[in-house]
Order: sequence, then C-alpha cells, then structure tokens
Amino acid sequence: MPTHFDFFANIPHHVLVDIYSHMTADKILKSGMPNKKHHAAAIEALFKKDDEQAQKRQLLLLKKWIREGNSISIPQNDNIIWDAIKRTSSDPYYCWHGLLLLATKNGIDLSIHNNFFSLLSDYFFKEEYQAATYSVNRLMALYFFSCFADTAAPEQQLIILGILTHALYDQDEAVADCAWQVFQKITIVIPKSELDYYASESIKLVKKSEPLTLADQHHMAYFLPLSKGKVRSELLNFLNQSHSETIKARQLLVWQYLATKKLSKKELKSAFAFVWKSLKAEHSIPTKKTALKTLSALIPQLSGLSLSEAILEIRSILECSSEQLIQVVLETVLKNNIPVIASHALFPKIIEKLFKLINSNAQNSKVPQLAFKNLALAASYLDKEVQQEAIHITAKTINENQDPEILKAAFETLSSYSHLLSNKQIDKFFNQAVYYAQSDGFFDFALQILIALSIVLTSEKTDNAIRLIVETKFNIHDYLADIVSLKLTFFSRLAKKLEEKHLEAVNQVILEGLDQYDSDLALDVFQIFLPILNQKQRQIFFQKAMHFFDSKDSTTQRIALEIINIMHSYLSIHQVQQYTQKPGFLIPNESDAEDTTLYLKNMALLFNKVNRQTQALIINLLCQATHHSDHLVRGSAVHSFIHLVIRGNIDKENIKNTLPEPEGEFINYFLAGYAHIKQAEASPTLNYRNQCLLNI
Repeated sequence: MPTHFDFFANIPHHVLVDIYSHMTADKILKSGMPNKKHHAAAIEALFKKDDEQAQKRQLLLLKKWIREGNSISIPQNDNIIWDAIKRTSSDPYYCWHGLLLLATKNGIDLSIHNNFFSLLSDYFFKEEYQAATYSVNRLMALYFFSCFADTAAPEQQLIILGILTHALYDQDEAVADCAWQVFQKITIVIPKSELDYYASESIKLVKKSEPLTLADQHHMAYFLPLSKGKVRSELLNFLNQSHSETIKARQLLVWQYLATKKLSKKELKSAFAFVWKSLKAEHSIPTKKTALKTLSALIPQLSGLSLSEAILEIRSILECSSEQLIQVVLETVLKNNIPVIASHALFPKIIEKLFKLINSNAQNSKVPQLAFKNLALAASYLDKEVQQEAIHITAKTINENQDPEILKAAFETLSSYSHLLSNKQIDKFFNQAVYYAQSDGFFDFALQILIALSIVLTSEKTDNAIRLIVETKFNIHDYLADIVSLKLTFFSRLAKKLEEKHLEAVNQVILEGLDQYDSDLALDVFQIFLPILNQKQRQIFFQKAMHFFDSKDSTTQRIALEIINIMHSYLSIHQVQQYTQKPGFLIPNESDAEDTTLYLKNMALLFNKVNRQTQALIINLLCQATHHSDHLVRGSAVHSFIHLVIRGNIDKENIKNTLPEPEGEFINYFLAGYAHIKQAEASPTLNYRNQCLLNI
C-alpha cells in the first residue's frame, strides 16, 4: 500500500530542504523523516535556522552526535556544520561543540589538557587570587569551564563540578550567579559516590536552622533531583515528616526541585498529599503560596483523581480566596499548565471563573490583568461558543474600562483571538479604530485596536490603516513616545504583509523612534525590515548612525553602534571605511562595558571588509581587550577571536601580542582544532584522520 510520503519520493533535495525550512525547529524534529533522504533534508533545514529555539535543538543534536561517534544520523556534508558555527550568533560554547563533532568525524582528538583546568582552578582556591580584583579572572574561568565541561574527561568534569559548587558561595555575587548559570547550561555525568556526597550536603541545607541563602537554594535545586538510593530514601523520609512552618516551606521547595525530574508513582502521591495538607486553612498565606507553586510544578505529572482534585482546588481558590492566592494561581498554576488543565472536563468551569474575575470590580487591577493573560493562552483550547464569549467580554472591557494595565491586557487578548473574529467583527473593530483616530486624545486607543487586528487585516484595510497612521497628527507632547512605540509595534506585527509602497512610512517611524522616543524597539523593527530595504533607504540609516557618532551623548553613540551592528552584512567597503574613522581603534576609557563589547563585536564582524593594515589594528585592539578589567569586555574580545578563527580569518601568526594565559590558551584550542580539521579535510589519505591528536 502506498504511503502519503510516496508523492515526495522523487522531489529534489533542495526542494525538500525548502519544504522543511518553513517549519519550526520542533516541528522539523517531530515530522517523522521517513527515510534517509528526508532526514538529510530536514537536518540541513534545521541547521540553516538561526532563531533561539532552533539553536537549542541544534546544540542538543551536536551533543548527541558527539556521544554517538560516527553515527549515520550525522550530516555527511560538513559544510552544514561549518555554516552553522560561522554564524555571528553562534557563541564559543556552540562553536566548540560544532568543532568537536567535525573533529570526531575526522578522527581528531580535541581533549583539553589537565594543566588548563589546574590553571583555572587556582583563581578559586589559591589565597592570593581571592581579592575582589581577581573576580574578573574567576568569571572568565567559569566562562571557559562552561565551554569545555560537557566534553571534558570524567576526572576533569569532577574538578569542574567541585569548582562550580564552590563558586556558588563566592563573595562576589556576579561570580555566584555566573556559576549557577553554568550549572543550568552544562550536561555532565556525575559518579554515584560524588552524587551521593553532594546530595547529602543538600539535605543538610534543607535541615539547617539558619535561613537558606540563594547559593543554598541553587545547590539544592541542582543536586536533589539527581539523588538516588539511600540518599534519596533519607530525603523522602524527611519530606514525609511533620515540621515547623519554616521547615514546611523548605519541604515544599524541595518538592518543587524534585518535580523538575520524573517522580515515581509513590513520590508523586506523597508530594501531592503534602501539598494538599499545606493548602488547608490553618496554614499561613506564605505557606499556601509556596504550596501552590509546588502544585504548579506537580500538575504536568498528575492524572486521574489527583488531577481532578488539583483543578477543583484551583477553582475553589479562584472563587473565594484572598487576592494573594488568586494571583499565584493565575500567574503560576494556571498559566504554566493550561495544556494539561484544558484536557480535563472541569476546564470550562475554570474559564467561567476567569470571566467573573474580569467582570468583577476588583480593587487590585492585577487580578483582571492575569485573568486576561490566561484567557489569551486558552484561546485554542475553547469551543466556538466560549471563544465568542471571550471576545465579547474582551470588547466590553476595551469599551468600558479605564485602567491602562487592564486595557493593555485586554488588547493583547483581542490579538490572541483575532484569527477567530468574523468579517463583521473585524469591520466593527476597524471602524472603531478609525473613529478613535479622528477623536482628540484617543489616537493611542486606535493604534492598540489596529495592533490587535494586524494579522487579519485585508490588503485594503492595511493600506487604510497605514494612511491613517501617516496622516493623523498627534501633538500632545507628553504622549508622543507612547504613540511612536505603538506605531513601531503595529509595523512589526505587519512585517510579512507590507509591500514596498509602505516602506517609506515604516522608515519614518523607525527614524522617529531612533531619534528620541523608543530606540530599543526602533532598532528591533529596523532589524526586521532591513532585508527588504533598497540601497538608498539603507544609506539613510547609515548616515543616521554616522551623525549619532558625532554626538557627545553616550546613549546616542550606543544607538549608532547598534545600527552598525545590525547593518554589518549590508555595508559597502566605502561605508566601512567611513565607520572605522569615527570610533577609531582605541578602546575609549570613558565608555561603559556594554558599549565597548558592542564596539569590539562590530570590528570583528567587519574584519573581511577592511584592508590588511586595518585587520592588524583590529587584532591588536582585541588583544588589548583581553586584558580589560571588566569580564564583559574580555568575554567579547575572546568571542570575537573565536569568531575570526572559525571563519578562517586569523591563525597563530596573526596574534603578535601577548594574551593573558587562560584567554590565550582557550583561544589556542580553537586555533589548533580548526587547523587540524581543515588539514584533515584536505588530506587525500585516511591515515591522518585516524591518527591525528590535537597538540597545543
């Protein structure tokens, strides 16, 4: 019997890639990929994507392929990986995993030497490095650990684990916070003996009489869900005991941590029973709030009677509890679990409560806001009749309520339901927007309606809306910034529908935003529309950046740097020459770290568009930056070096200046890895591929 894929059997590879490229990363991976041909096309399409979701999925695949070795699922075309790691958005962590996969395919060992980890360890354990002035070295060390941790040797991973745990308690909050971020990022295998030790230490933290520090909570959050055997039994025994209100809050917190992993049936039953008891009347509001957050973490694993009881409790709280508890239910329990709760027969009752909360005259406007946000998330799970009721309540709020925050939530909800509106409803809302645009002081109201309708406007209505926006004069100065922001939002929502004839209006609003009103949003919208601008229109924005560089205002200069950063791939050699003459090749001492990092990034991005003399100046600039006192600047310099290495722009011979030892060695691993892989790819024999070891 022929399958529904037979139709695609003879489609050329590039056409299949194009078909898959129109899917999201998650849909590509769930699409089935029935044969090798489809698999190759799907993987190529996935690795061409540059959004955050796609990069996460790509990284998971890179790690999987590295573990598997020469798996048949690894792309045969190395250029797919090369193109991905050469992207400007790919950080060193991503690039290293890409290089490691290419090295694995070519039989090259990219092991990191123990002395490098020893060097980094010194910044955490040697007394002479504990001064505050050395915190930048500890931050950079964590940066390097995060890059190599997943692929380090088992004994090296134990060193990293010990240092990260130690760093959680660093006197410098930035170091402690960075350590926790690294913990969340890396994937390492912890031997049972070590895991038992760290989990036991976490149990001691749960039981201690002193208040928990943030470092304690991070320690518990990482190690307790990994606990097994006797240590797990000890923990569960403690969690099932009755304790004071303070310890009860900790027990609830621990159940939240444990619920990040799959619980056994017995554990889930114990956790739910404990939460249920904690929601009883005799307990304080803070304890109940913590219990509700724990319930939120448990719901994805609940089923049957327990799920029904949980939903009944949610309904009960929404009916008659304190506003504090209602808020927790709305912003945590319900918001995080609508797909699970929507599958239950009691879900319509929850929606009824949302309608009542929206219609109530609550003194706390936060409750109706949150109710609207949940109603927006629930749109696709409601039947048609309830969807229309939701639209009616939203329209009623827009017409009758005057609270700006509630109105904002109502407009966002209208946007979520816009695809469910009938043509008659769209006409009614659109005419309402036209009416308000012509009324003094209500232009912002009109814009919010148009934003909500943006995806369902016909070409004719889109033209009329843009004409309305261009021709309406709004002279209330105090609200001009809000109006410009709303215009920018409207155009960003319409990006895929706008035609060339609309671009002049879009550009004018972007320029208004850049000048004084909302530069961040203006830059975002500029980035969306830049690919469809013509050369003359791009030149206008380039000239705006050049003008901004002449300003003495640091914020204005930063906007100029952002414009160049966004435009870098569209700049001509002549424009690059003009740009490099503006900031020069010295790191300005008065600039803050964020400005300097952006400045360095721009120089690296434009490296291929300048002559050799200028390239040497850029390399010298990056070398200087690796000695900077701020870790953001150092990190940007290292990132820029890695970017240049991966793109084949520089080798060891280009770096004449002395780099700090850890930064220099870190960059050398990428330099040597790149050189060996390229040599292996060019080698006519397999011997090199099978025998080459990485030497730094």
